[in-house]
Amino acid sequence: MKTQDIEFLNELQEELKTQPNDGNAAPVFWVIRQYEDQITDSDFGEKTLYAHSDGDCSEFKTLEDLRLFLDEELDSIEELDSIEHCETLDEAFDIILADYNDSGYFYRYEAISVGVIQPDTLFITKKEAQQHIENNRRHYNSTVHTYAMTAWRSRVVENLWDILRTADFNSLKEEQT
Repeated sequence: MKTQDIEFLNELQEELKTQPNDGNAAPVFWVIRQYEDQITDSDFGEKTLYAHSDGDCSEFKTLEDLRLFLDEELDSIEELDSIEHCETLDEAFDIILADYNDSGYFYRYEAISVGVIQPDTLFITKKEAQQHIENNRRHYNSTVHTYAMTAWRSRVVENLWDILRTADFNSLKEEQT
């Protein structure tokens, strides 16, 4: 085994011994999670989402977002005139859905925020998961965070983690000389 491989294993071992487990049982591993809006029944919604979708989807967070969209996308300024005096996005959508949604492209949904584990993320150390977030923040929203999980009843992972935490990798160096 190469010297740099042994050094890597020693550093990994130290990290595994000293990292927090965020309240999880061993063996712990890390993934990336963020909160995302999920459409739900109106009785359970925490917030309302406003959107226009005709193949491309535009979501409106503010009344100004809607006004800019209507100004850029529509040939007629009639819709802009009708919502000019609206004070809220919800009020403007009442008008649009009632009077200007013949194409069926405008939608109002109730939604909840749910924690979603991001696909293709698995890290042995929390430090590496945090570094991944720092290096790839542009791919996530502002709620992104590390999330500890347990490889529950996975004998292979449990054995591997135990070996990584307890093996004397320096003896491998001595055997090679």
